[in-house]
Amino acid sequence: MRRLRTIITLSLVWFLVFLGVFLRSYKADVYPVDNNDDGLFYAWAGLSLYDNPLAPASHSIFDKDNPALIWRSQFMDYQPLDRFGLKLTQPWLDHPPLAALIIALPAKLLGYQAFELIPQIIVRYPAIIASIFTLLLTFLLAKKLFGPS
Repeated sequence: MRRLRTIITLSLVWFLVFLGVFLRSYKADVYPVDNNDDGLFYAWAGLSLYDNPLAPASHSIFDKDNPALIWRSQFMDYQPLDRFGLKLTQPWLDHPPLAALIIALPAKLLGYQAFELIPQIIVRYPAIIASIFTLLLTFLLAKKLFGPS
């Protein structure tokens, strides 16, 4: 009886791990529909860091009294559904640079340049890989804490 319960529990855990991997990678280039541009801005920052580490550039949320602002666009600002704002700054110091370098690595390896339209699936590769490793490490931690059962 105990062996059967262990098999069922482990099967359930592995099912949840594979379900998590599937849900994280299913249509990764589409979802979330309303927030697809953030990763692209990190990829641009990483690509510009690879090109010139002393002068990174990308979209910034800080535009008020920002001396680093080099270009600003508000597309269809009057229509909330289609509003798109882009503020390019150089130097880009919004977030720590390591994440931007990691997010931009697949795009760099595939030959994309900074400020080029990069497919979302390429931008999201690092997040998908990190989520799979997070699931695996969570399982290993739980196994260490609670034992094999």
